[in-house]
Amino acid sequence: MRLNYLIIILLFFFAGCEKTPDEVLLRQNITDMQTALEQRQAGDFLQHVAEDYQDNYGQDIKSLKRLLLANFIRHSNINTFINNIEVTISGGTATITFTATLTGGQGLIPDSGRIYTVITKWRKQSSDWLLFSARWEAKLSS
Repeated sequence: MRLNYLIIILLFFFAGCEKTPDEVLLRQNITDMQTALEQRQAGDFLQHVAEDYQDNYGQDIKSLKRLLLANFIRHSNINTFINNIEVTISGGTATITFTATLTGGQGLIPDSGRIYTVITKWRKQSSDWLLFSARWEAKLSS
């Protein structure tokens, strides 16, 4: 009898965890961008960014590329940890919020790091989702 209840509870749990195809694509974009940062691949990162991108510092896509390259030069090792991801889709746009911890250094042990609260805006173009806006605020630095 208890096994039946457990199975029913698990079915309801997993049914509630189902994500839409667009949400799966958006989450995959975040993962791809995270991997690109860690592998120091600016082109792979920027393939998910719209040409009209703007962030809260007034940077466009060219400025974002320069920022990436400057950090790649500064840090031979970059690590990213992303959690608390929330995806909201409304028509052809989406908002993704998350917490990102970024660390960097020249060796195995990071010599700098920051925690950010990040809000990103995405637009669906054809079958792709592209980042067109980002805002972030540092929460903690070292």
